[in-house]
Amino acid sequence: MSVVAVLVLMAIGAGSSSAMRFVTSSPRHFTAAPVITAKQHEGQQFPDLSYTSGNITTYKEGDTINFRFDLTATDTSTGQLQVRFTENDGTCLFFDNYFVLGATENVSGASPTVAVATGPTADSGEWVVTLNIDFAAAGEAIVNYQLKLSNQAGDCNGSSQHSRLSPGTGVSQTGQQNVPVPANQIIELPSITVAKLVDRADGAGFVAASAGEYCFTLDGGTCTPIDSSGQVVFAKVTDGAHTITESANLAQSGYTFDSGTGTNCTFSQGTATATVAQGTTATNATCTFKNKLTAPPKVTVTKSCPQGAADADDRFQIQLNGSNAGTALACGGTVDVNPTAGQAYTITEVAGNGTTNLGDYTSSSSGGCAGTLNFGGTNTCTITNTLKALPTVTVTKDCDPNAGADADDRFQFTNNGNNVAADPVACEGSRTITLQPGAAFNFDEVAGNGTTTLADYTKTRSGGCTDSDGLQRGETGTCTITNTLKAAPTVTVTKDCVPNGGADASDRFQITNNAGSTGEPIACEGTLLLTLQRGASFDINEVAGNGTTDLTNYTESRSAGCTDADGLQRGETGTCTITNTLKAAPTVTVNKVCQIKAGSGDRFQVKLNDSNVGQSPLDCGGSLDVAVTAGSAYAITEGAAGTTDLANYTSTLSEGCSGTLANFGDTATCTITNTLKSAPKVSVTKLCPNGKANQGDLFQVKRNGTNVGTPLDCGEDANDHTDVTVTAGVAYTITEGAAGTSDLANYTTTFSEGCSGTLAHFGDSARCTITNTLKAAPKLTVIKHVVNDNGGTQNAGNFTLTVTGSSPTPASFAGSEAGTVVTLQPGPYAVNEAAVSGYSTSKSAGCAGSLAHFGDTATCTVTNDDVAAPPPPPPPGGAPEIDLAITKTDSPDPVSVGALLTYTLTVTNTKGDTANNVVVTDSLPSAVTFVSVSSTKGSCTGTNPISCNIGTVAFNELVSIMIVVRPSNPGTITNTAVVTGREHEHDPSNNTASATTLVQGAFVPPSVCYALTVTPRTLTVGRSTIVRVVVREAGKPVKGVRVIITGRGVTKRTNTNAGGLARFVIMGRSPGILQIRVPSHATCRTQRIGVLGVFTPPVTG
Repeated sequence: MSVVAVLVLMAIGAGSSSAMRFVTSSPRHFTAAPVITAKQHEGQQFPDLSYTSGNITTYKEGDTINFRFDLTATDTSTGQLQVRFTENDGTCLFFDNYFVLGATENVSGASPTVAVATGPTADSGEWVVTLNIDFAAAGEAIVNYQLKLSNQAGDCNGSSQHSRLSPGTGVSQTGQQNVPVPANQIIELPSITVAKLVDRADGAGFVAASAGEYCFTLDGGTCTPIDSSGQVVFAKVTDGAHTITESANLAQSGYTFDSGTGTNCTFSQGTATATVAQGTTATNATCTFKNKLTAPPKVTVTKSCPQGAADADDRFQIQLNGSNAGTALACGGTVDVNPTAGQAYTITEVAGNGTTNLGDYTSSSSGGCAGTLNFGGTNTCTITNTLKALPTVTVTKDCDPNAGADADDRFQFTNNGNNVAADPVACEGSRTITLQPGAAFNFDEVAGNGTTTLADYTKTRSGGCTDSDGLQRGETGTCTITNTLKAAPTVTVTKDCVPNGGADASDRFQITNNAGSTGEPIACEGTLLLTLQRGASFDINEVAGNGTTDLTNYTESRSAGCTDADGLQRGETGTCTITNTLKAAPTVTVNKVCQIKAGSGDRFQVKLNDSNVGQSPLDCGGSLDVAVTAGSAYAITEGAAGTTDLANYTSTLSEGCSGTLANFGDTATCTITNTLKSAPKVSVTKLCPNGKANQGDLFQVKRNGTNVGTPLDCGEDANDHTDVTVTAGVAYTITEGAAGTSDLANYTTTFSEGCSGTLAHFGDSARCTITNTLKAAPKLTVIKHVVNDNGGTQNAGNFTLTVTGSSPTPASFAGSEAGTVVTLQPGPYAVNEAAVSGYSTSKSAGCAGSLAHFGDTATCTVTNDDVAAPPPPPPPGGAPEIDLAITKTDSPDPVSVGALLTYTLTVTNTKGDTANNVVVTDSLPSAVTFVSVSSTKGSCTGTNPISCNIGTVAFNELVSIMIVVRPSNPGTITNTAVVTGREHEHDPSNNTASATTLVQGAFVPPSVCYALTVTPRTLTVGRSTIVRVVVREAGKPVKGVRVIITGRGVTKRTNTNAGGLARFVIMGRSPGILQIRVPSHATCRTQRIGVLGVFTPPVTG
């Protein structure tokens, strides 16, 4: 078709009357000629989902079907279009009232806006939906929509069903617009119709059940009630077999299933199975259930009593499931009961009146007495009651021993005080007694003949011998009456000794009765059982039982039970106690005498024959009574207790402290006197083999850091030694401090072995020699070094050097490159030389200062360097100019309170003119005490401030001043000195010098501690190991000190030998740590060893 032809068709369509058949409810503006065209209307096939304008087939009832059509616009335009689809074709509803507008898919240009204006509404067998279409510009798009088949669509007839387009205002159409959906191609889903018929036993036969009278369940689902026609329709079920069950009659009980019929339906009792299948014509099923009304279930109950009734009036009430049914039955009676159909029942009985006791019977029920019956069912139930026998009690006579007191003894049984049974019984006999039901009984006995005496027996009855409520039919009981023969009379004789051991452990006592011996002799605290004749008198006493026993050592007493003129009867017993009180043992009274004790905790343990006696040790002035063995030698001594060390005392024992006390009651007195020995002492001697640094040097002896006695001198017999007392058993250290003019730094000090240690006991002594060897005199090495690098020709020997200070030797000498050794006395010094033309001079730091102590040394290097040309002459005229400079040092720093502190001041002049009237002034800190001052030039006066008049100081000349003080308080002190001269000062900033010193706390001499060396460092549990401990003080072995090892389960002590070795043998009991210590002295370091077991403890120390 050409383009012209297409335009012509569109013009025809736009002008046709069919295009104007409907309008929307709202006014709309349309163009004069339609420019929107609807075409290509298609439906979606199943199952391949392709689109076609032909028949749409193979959809199931209730399925949705997708449709689409094409819209084209040549310009901006609006219009309406109807979608019309089959509603009711006259046989059934085909499409549901359902329309869903889908997406609009753009093909080209602008896509329209498509919306539902109205519908779906029913019109002449069709559903009508009106669509509004709005193109904003020319374009083409595909419009999708969806319809839904009704659940009855497969039941409709023919093939005229469809969906079609009907153009409205502004819309034309081309091509096929009707899409057929034939009903005969719809897949129909199957249904099951269930009907209920009932026979109400009224002669009318089977009729339809009433609405709601029954309900049916499909495949175990919800039970659906029947309708007014007596039916239930299960629609749209799945293919295959389905199970249908019915309920009980919901209006009236008594109906039971009779039979069932149907199409495609089979029955198994009251359950039907329907088989269906889907298709264009579905395979459906019908099932008809038939039920009949039947008679209620019945059980005929019979009462049987094969041995008759316990009482002629006994009646038995039948019960159905615990509720009475009918009247009470006598033996042989019957009754019909009606249980509930389909429910379990149980038929039982209870007593039917006051005379009936079901306990008198043994009851049994037949099988029909319990079960389940439906309508029309019957059964029989027989309840049989067999009468029980009368109650009986078997009474047994038990004798212990079996024969009883006499073989002829007989015992008559009684019940409630009356004889029962024909004959008395012998021991071990029995009788069976018949009783009345419920009658109280009380079985006992009396003597059954003349030989029997019940008093010879102890009688007991078992629990079954009495019952106030009696026994019932069928019950039996037992009663045992036991007669235990009483024993012959006895007396228990007890031998009581005070004290328990008696005079001698071998002492024995023979018991007598009526003066005749009975049994074997017994020891103290022993017993003897005497068997007596019934009623025979007795008198129990004693005699000596062997050769060691002497009854005169005792005071005897007997209890009341030792004699009885009337004797005892069978079963009776008595007690007799014969008490022998030992007379007092021999005693020694021990008195402790001591005027002074070594320690307040000292106590003295009294010993008898080397064994401790007394509850506690004695203090001085105490006493103790000591019992000794009669006739045996004894010795009273003593041992240490509390803090006592007997080595601190001289002990004496009096005559009564040993001997023999022959008899009990003998006494003696023992006096032990302890005289305290003198306190331990260290004899200190002072030696100075090289003499003293100063005549006034003295040495203060110190014990454990504290001054003792007056200071010692050297070489003075009357004042070169002293005795120092120390505490027994406590470590001591003898040291010394400076006194007088002493400075200990001038000496090499040594202490002999006895200057530290422990004197264990009072009376011990030691010797301590403190040797102070004076060190060599201070020494200064002066080196002259000449540099000739500018044509100079001088050598070291051309220069003369002078040393000022305290007794320099030599004081003046020619220079030497190798150095010249100058000895001095302690004090300040300075090295100077005469100027040599053509050379400059420089000096090292050691060319001035202080050699404060013997043994001090210093080195001074004086260097002369030739100059290139003589210096320019000084400017004419003008005032002379000087540059005095001062430095100060302190030593030692830090310093201890009370020790010597030395300040060294050095003064020089760094300008060419000689300084005159040079004065150095030093104001000491308030916390020091002045000791001395000395200078290499001039003189010094005063103690605070100190003023040193030096006089002149030439260019490069050095002057030294030494000031010695003792700090008195801890802290920080600062000392400042100033130098001045007469001439103009070039640089005043170096005319002042200060030194700051740290003063530490009070002087404490170095402590001396014991060093311990332990081997091995680990032990093993369960293994014996030798442990060695070496004790040293200042590197030397310590003899005779106590070493202790302690730990879990271990405590060991021993003293060191001459080599300082303590040896132990240790068995480790359990893992842990053992600690080694010396109780009397501080140790430098705690020592520990580990005992290894299942784990390894840390080894420390």
